[in-house]
Amino acid sequence: MTLVGGVEDSAPAYKPGVGTCGGGAVSTDLGEGQTFGAYHIVGIAGSGGMGVVYRAEQRSLGRTVALKVIRPETAESGDYRSRFLREARLAASVNHPHIVSVFDVGEYDGRLYLTMQWIDGIELRALIDLQQRLAPDRVVRIGSQIASALQAVHDAGFVHRDVKPANVLVRDLGGQDHSYLTDFGIAKMPDAQDQLTRTGWVVGTAGYMSPEQIRGQQPDRRSDLYGLGCVVFEALTGQRPFSGDNDLAVGWAHANNPRPVASAICPALGPSYDAFLARALAVDPHDRFQSGREFAAALRSAHVRQLDTETQLPATPAPTRVSFRPSSQPPVSTPAAGFRSSNGPEPTIWPAGPGPTAPAARTADSSPGAMTPQGIVQGGTRPPPAADRARPHRARRVGQLIVIVSSVVFIASATLLTRYTNNGTGWKSLLEATHGDPASPLRAMSFNILIGLVALVFLVTIISIGVHRRLPMIVVVVAALAIIGYTSYLPSIGGDGLSEYGSSYWISLAAAVAMAFGGGFATARSDRS
Repeated sequence: MTLVGGVEDSAPAYKPGVGTCGGGAVSTDLGEGQTFGAYHIVGIAGSGGMGVVYRAEQRSLGRTVALKVIRPETAESGDYRSRFLREARLAASVNHPHIVSVFDVGEYDGRLYLTMQWIDGIELRALIDLQQRLAPDRVVRIGSQIASALQAVHDAGFVHRDVKPANVLVRDLGGQDHSYLTDFGIAKMPDAQDQLTRTGWVVGTAGYMSPEQIRGQQPDRRSDLYGLGCVVFEALTGQRPFSGDNDLAVGWAHANNPRPVASAICPALGPSYDAFLARALAVDPHDRFQSGREFAAALRSAHVRQLDTETQLPATPAPTRVSFRPSSQPPVSTPAAGFRSSNGPEPTIWPAGPGPTAPAARTADSSPGAMTPQGIVQGGTRPPPAADRARPHRARRVGQLIVIVSSVVFIASATLLTRYTNNGTGWKSLLEATHGDPASPLRAMSFNILIGLVALVFLVTIISIGVHRRLPMIVVVVAALAIIGYTSYLPSIGGDGLSEYGSSYWISLAAAVAMAFGGGFATARSDRS
């Protein structure tokens, strides 16, 4: 089991009347009907190496809770006690409808304990295993809810670091899926000097770890969103984005392989989710969604586009919906709030470094994840090179770079280069001709309008780098066209036309044209506003 605020602790859910957990006897000091401090034990929900999770009743309030009692030998080992208390308080500090609530943490009769909200629900891991892949509308709903939960976690200054299906609980509320993010056992402040986590090691689950975590770099909010992207990919297609013979092979694939294309794996999905998933699973964190709020909005937009473009293709049978009904009895195989069964992989500890190296070669075969001297071949999931969805983002950045460089060139030509205009008193820059030359027909407004528009172009382009939307670049194109128009208008003010204007003028006009071109290029490769 894994408990919110605690550390990893794995075992299958307890089956009433069996008295075993994972094939072995359940070791516990508390039985049904006993009391533990303010709690009355109803039954055992699960057991693992770190402690025992009970379904319990909080006597003062009469409510059912999940009570985890840590084994004494665990609590006394190393710095576990301080880590446990710290991370329990961390989890309790985040209040959100899609995050399991932590009610209490403390020590009773020399034993550490934690109580949480009891959820009559099912892990997303078990749901995917049961149905193979979920209906897209369910995936979008669950994915958006967990994205909003991560937004709350990140706003509080924390990083979860282990987002995966086994850490998502789903219950039925009013006929709708309501999901919860669980397990803050390896969460931490992103910039904290963590003395309670072993230096030089990386914690996470191989199938959902971001490339930067694989390489031993510091994870941040974008690492969590990468993990959520893997969860959405798996829920939509029934397959993880990357597979391999072992954790090292999977980590190598996350950090190095081309991004898989969901519609190639599951054609029934259609192509509308491909661009969203390509960005969610981008190797470079800067190319991913920058917040849970942005992730959720893009996921919903992709779903709307798919609904709008669906054609009359042979219908794919929809996965059977599983309903959940609260019960006064302990669930047979339903994990309680904040803990889970061991169907999913446990977090993997990686030695930090420059990243995993290719495992030793073995005999090549055609199975998924086959090893070759050149690396890992993802059988059946490797997309063709032309399908690499990261290319549009790189192309967009080229356009933005053109705009930024052109803006700097324009400002330099108007303020520093003297061969801009000559009305008979010698060559001077546009700045000199509009500020301090009484014989010039140009006035300060001519300079101020152009520089103001160029400054607008520069600032909006800088902002657009992190926004990935078309609207800012549309503003850039409109402003660049205005710059071209006003620059072309300048020669008509003095009455002598282009004869008064030299090389610096033409440089500025060319820079304005380049701004418009770069802005248009970036607009065509940006996401919809």
